Amino acid sequence: MTKTTQNLVNRFHEVGYANQTNSDAESLAPEDGLIGFFQNFRPNGEGVDGLFAETPWGGELLRRLKRLFDFAGDDRRPQGGRDVYFIVRNPKPLEPDDAQTLAQQWLGNLHDLASLAQVHRLTEKLAPCPSIRILEGIAPKHPKDESEKAELLNLLQKFGPNLVSRITSPDEPTRTLQAAYFYTACDWMLRDYLMWPLFRDAIDVDDPFEPYFQLWAHGVKYRIFNDSQVEIYLPRHFNQP
Repeated sequence: MTKTTQNLVNRFHEVGYANQTNSDAESLAPEDGLIGFFQNFRPNGEGVDGLFAETPWGGELLRRLKRLFDFAGDDRRPQGGRDVYFIVRNPKPLEPDDAQTLAQQWLGNLHDLASLAQVHRLTEKLAPCPSIRILEGIAPKHPKDESEKAELLNLLQKFGPNLVSRITSPDEPTRTLQAAYFYTACDWMLRDYLMWPLFRDAIDVDDPFEPYFQLWAHGVKYRIFNDSQVEIYLPRHFNQP
């Protein structure tokens, strides 16, 4: 995979560095030059297709990126200004029962990945699956102080971003690509959903981040305030006259 992913990195850099001044480009580390990379193709992803030409899994990578642009490509804020990251501003409603099912699948998949990655404490915290509470409205913030966070949240934040890497030991070009994908929304689960075709053959879990992506695409937020429960917040939708 190294040669193929390196070719992909080279294509990304050709675009990424073209958007930097000469002095900026000289001082950037390889991964730094890809921060905010996909924002260059807003609002509809036009031009991103050519990046994946002649790449074995390019079609699947492109399909996932197209979904990203479909749900969050428009960076205009309702009150003016622009979003730096990809944010779903006008999500479609999601039925509570569907949110419940997706959340259970997502947490089950995280358990399976944690088990494969041999992150034993996180695996134990996710089995049995925590209860899921469906709520509506703005999600409260997690505590900033680690001592005030639930252990499950601490474990997820500490080990979650590297679960896939612990299983696959990605090559350097793939790690470089991870920066471009991470900074779409500063969200490691969205990153791993978008990049999953690169890891699929090495991990025996079927598209583990698909349920999370569906929740994200509907504007859903999760919160963990104790180890036995995960709260799922659905956006509030007001009936139009």
